[in-house]
Parts: sequence; structure tokens; C-alpha cells
Amino acid sequence: MKKISLLFVVSLTLGLFTTQAQKNLIKDGKFENTYFNVNDIVRKMPDKGVWFPYLTGDRLAVLSVVDDEEKGKAVMFQSLTHVSYAYSYVGQRIQEDLDAGIYQVGFWAKSLLDDPKPVVNVYLRVNTSPNNFLFFKLADVNPEENPNKSIALWQKHITGQWKYYTIDFDLGQTVNNAGNYKLAKDKGTPFSVVKSAKMDRKDLYLGISCTTRNAQFLFTDVTLTKVK
Repeated sequence: MKKISLLFVVSLTLGLFTTQAQKNLIKDGKFENTYFNVNDIVRKMPDKGVWFPYLTGDRLAVLSVVDDEEKGKAVMFQSLTHVSYAYSYVGQRIQEDLDAGIYQVGFWAKSLLDDPKPVVNVYLRVNTSPNNFLFFKLADVNPEENPNKSIALWQKHITGQWKYYTIDFDLGQTVNNAGNYKLAKDKGTPFSVVKSAKMDRKDLYLGISCTTRNAQFLFTDVTLTKVK
């Protein structure tokens, strides 16, 4: 009887852990209850758990929720000029306080143009003032081993076919510079990777952007789950 009870407790504990680990921390990841259509300045950071467009200048991009025949609701990101990942993006503040660990962002995306193919940027950033950069580190990138690669921004060319992408972030570490280590060192810019504080994980947001001029892409079915 004791063995059965112990097995039940262990199974229940593992079940609760699995459920928590697989929980999607993004609200309305398929944009079924979200709508915006903006191409003018909008710098509002809304409440947690709400998708929002962010543009620091007019004529930089058009950010809108559209209907796609295959995927249903999706965000269309149309860049009108070379935009910054930090000042022109679609984002969501994470509603829950998070523990340190490895978290995975997943989403479907495709380019609407054969040329240019968009370079999509994805990041998790602490909700600090606009000029105070503090990002969570990409889990699989070491600055000393990859000096020419950003350790905070996931950057990828998106193809013209729907494809599913995943990115792992280490919420146990923050980095104060989204540029690569070599560039920061050459410019004499401070660059540090430190253990994240509890406050860092209480208010962070997911940002999805495009830094390619005159590109168009769709993305939908966004998830953020704890994997380790």
C-alpha cells in the first residue's frame, strides 16, 4: 500500500512538472483575439499578456493582424526601410513571474516575397527603459566561442514556405549588449553576461522584428515554454 501511495505521489509530482514545463506562457499565440493595423508612431507598452505593435517613427513599417488561408490569423510585418529590432517590433509582456531555466520560443513564419528574404529577429528582453538594454542570453551561444554572433538576438532568413522555428533562451543569464562580442570589444562598449536577478524575470517581453528593408513576412502560433 505504501509503495502504491509513493508511486502515486511521484507520478503526480512528475505530471505537475510536465504540465508546468509545457504550459504556453504566451497569451493568444494564434492572434485569434488580437487586432492592430499601424504604420505610425506608437510607443505604448501595454499590460502583461497583450500583443502590441511598437514603432518609434512613421514610415518605418506596417504591423498588422491579417487572415492567412493556411494558418488563419497571423501578424504581417512589412518593413518599409531598414528598421531596428529594438525600436520596431511586435511584442508581448510575459504575464507570469518566471524561474531561472531554459525557455523555448516557437512560431510558424514565412516570407511573402521571394526577394528580399527577411532577416527575422527574436529576443527576450527585460522591460527596462528604452535606452537601458538588458536581454536574456541565447542558450546555445558562447560569446568567446562565437565572437561574431549576437548572444541575445536570434537572427534567421525566413523562406517563402511556412516553417516552424524554435529558439532556446537561458533565463538564468542576462546580457547588456545585443551586438556581438567582437564588435562591442572593438568599440570599447561594455559587454557583460551575468546571472539574472529575480526582478529581471518578473517583467520581460518577447520581441519579434525584421531588419531587412522592404521585406514582408507572416508569423503565428507563438509559444513560450519552459523546457529545462
